[in-house]
Amino acid sequence: VQVLAFNRDGTLLAVGAGDATLYLWDARTLTVDPTRPLPLVYKLQGHVDVIQGLAFSSDGLLLASASKDRTVKVWDTHAGECRHTLQAPGPYAGMNITGVTGITEAQKAALKALGAVDEADQPPLSVT
Repeated sequence: VQVLAFNRDGTLLAVGAGDATLYLWDARTLTVDPTRPLPLVYKLQGHVDVIQGLAFSSDGLLLASASKDRTVKVWDTHAGECRHTLQAPGPYAGMNITGVTGITEAQKAALKALGAVDEADQPPLSVT
């Protein structure tokens, strides 16, 4: 367990796991009997790294999860589906590295993976 959150009325418990999985349980059935597991409402998957933060909307219909994968996902707690994904820009987002010299192809590839742009990779514009 990395992080957990209850909705406002305490009926749902969301747990973010280290394997990037989000679990949603019906907390109304909490018990002190360790042999009786909680009924799982949904097992939500979509992140690719550890979930680090959770927050329910005030009405409990939506759940936001923040992950080390640099995304925030907004989940529908009734349907168990991801409704939106917000992606944080890479640290070099939009940096133009066209014509840069003194770096290897591997370094250039790493910069592009972090959001840098190489206009040499773009197809030439044609005017008709």
